[in-house]
Amino acid sequence: MRSHHTLSALLVLVFLGTPAILALVTTAAARETASAPTDAQIKSLQRQIHGMQDQLEELGNTRDPAARQRLMQQNWSSMLDYMQRMQSMPWMGGRPNAMGPGMMGRGMMGRGHARDWMRGCPIVGGPGSGWQMPPGIDAEQYRADMLQYIQQMQDQMNEIGSSQDPAKRQQLLEQHWRDMYRNMQTMRGMGWMWGGTGPGAPPETNLPDNDSRGARLVSHYCTQCHATPSPKLHSASEWKAVISRMKMNMKNFKAANWRGVKIPSDSEFRSIIEYMQKYAR
Repeated sequence: MRSHHTLSALLVLVFLGTPAILALVTTAAARETASAPTDAQIKSLQRQIHGMQDQLEELGNTRDPAARQRLMQQNWSSMLDYMQRMQSMPWMGGRPNAMGPGMMGRGMMGRGHARDWMRGCPIVGGPGSGWQMPPGIDAEQYRADMLQYIQQMQDQMNEIGSSQDPAKRQQLLEQHWRDMYRNMQTMRGMGWMWGGTGPGAPPETNLPDNDSRGARLVSHYCTQCHATPSPKLHSASEWKAVISRMKMNMKNFKAANWRGVKIPSDSEFRSIIEYMQKYAR
């Protein structure tokens, strides 16, 4: 059936002639170019990044604790606004809420699916669903980390602006988005999602009793979206709700036909909870 449709399409193009073929190719190329950011859009994003740098400079010059807290919150909100703006742009696919509210977004931590980073992450923002600034964060540490992240953003945006190749701009934008997402998640203590020993990573790199049924199930199901979570991330009382939420996420992914994600059975679900509670924080 697919061959029949392909042959029919080719016959139509042959009938229409070379001008029609060129018109279709030109239209497709125009759509691709239109999805890439313009120079004006890049300059606007650069101004937004400079604004966040100015906020951090003001934070460094302020000593009043209440004022510092307010400035940190302002800067945090500005970063989320920037990420929301990136999500809504045509080059991001225009689907910031494609996977439904409260979900991590397509391929945000998954292995080997780099282009899925462009699908957006609904949890970044939106009424009542935005990432909250980590409580009790030290102002000096916050400023040091965010200065580093924002400088990286500025360098990346300068490189994007210096390129006139739409495909190259798209590639650089993907890297820009990946780095922003990881940096902000690391600030939230979620660095463990990518494994390793960086900020936010759990002290254990291996699951306890890793030959047990529970450990094998955690490695099998949980790593479909992120690195293996340590049981020490939550208390025993927290794990049931966390795993229930993750199971719902997997169901939503499956309903969206996302990369054949697998859902644990009720028996496996109970084993995962029992295992994580046994070795919980």
